[in-house]
Amino acid sequence: MDMERRSFIKLSVLSAGCIAAGLDSCAPAPTMGTSPVEAPPRSASQGTPGDTESQNPIARIMVMSDTHFDPEVEQNNTHYRAAFADIGEMDPKPDAVVIAGDITYTSEERQYQGAVDIAASYGFASKDNLVLVMGNHDQDNTESTSDADFEPYRRLFARFATEQNVYYDRTVSGQHIVVLGPDDQEGLGWISFKISQTQLDWLESKLAEDAQRNVPTLVVMHEPLSNTVRGSLEGQFAHGIVANDAELRAIIDRYPRTVYVSGHSHAYPDIQQIDGTGPLFVNDGAVATGQRVPDTRSYNGAFGWLITVYSDRIDFALRDFLERTWVDGSLYTHILP
Repeated sequence: MDMERRSFIKLSVLSAGCIAAGLDSCAPAPTMGTSPVEAPPRSASQGTPGDTESQNPIARIMVMSDTHFDPEVEQNNTHYRAAFADIGEMDPKPDAVVIAGDITYTSEERQYQGAVDIAASYGFASKDNLVLVMGNHDQDNTESTSDADFEPYRRLFARFATEQNVYYDRTVSGQHIVVLGPDDQEGLGWISFKISQTQLDWLESKLAEDAQRNVPTLVVMHEPLSNTVRGSLEGQFAHGIVANDAELRAIIDRYPRTVYVSGHSHAYPDIQQIDGTGPLFVNDGAVATGQRVPDTRSYNGAFGWLITVYSDRIDFALRDFLERTWVDGSLYTHILP
């Protein structure tokens, strides 16, 4: 069936993590372990992803990552422009676009400017409905391990994000988005970093506020947490990037209505839930060099997740920007705990 004509079916909750109504059997909830358990694909009925079959959505947010934008790099330029051209013609258009890090190829001002100008030409502007996240390519200093040497890169990022820090929060169409970023790189460099205690305390306060209101939080950082999504398992490229990963993970795990979205690994997009009642971990793939085939390094694609938030659930649909289609079998529905 053409994915353009599909939508998520209504779900009946048989147990925590139960599969959609209408399937032949009900999978048990994933259990806590050291490895992620991939959320099963959900069946779909007529319509389009994120439609108003059961209620009006709170927000529709497109999240992409690893755009590596540089107008002089042909594939990166082509994929970035194709993504925004596709998003700009969606009906309805997403309420916001989030770029989950590695916005630029080599952290140059001209690359930032080109990226935000293209986004704005399709109706997505910083401070309004374009949310930027800092990645390692946005601080392209491969030699230094001095935290002070990375401060100019942070200031440049913050200027284009129209914020004061590399971490901040924003509410778009009623959905709270929390952005995390590298703010302690002393002795570590441009790939690994620590999340400062100040940022950790700030994150906990934001998640606690949302928990008090019983609403979900979309947390976005460029790097995945270890042992969560593709590319973050032991021995893989994105494993162990955050020096105090365990401290950050402990905070996320305390708030089961959290959806943590990341990129960085360039692995094929996936959604994982370590605990059947816990937060979701979402790998956003890569726009510049996305993989069409899981677990291969055949780079030829540009992907992003459309995240549609309702009061009782969150729907996910993976978009192939080059083909302008929804990826077959990529529809997920997460019932909020």
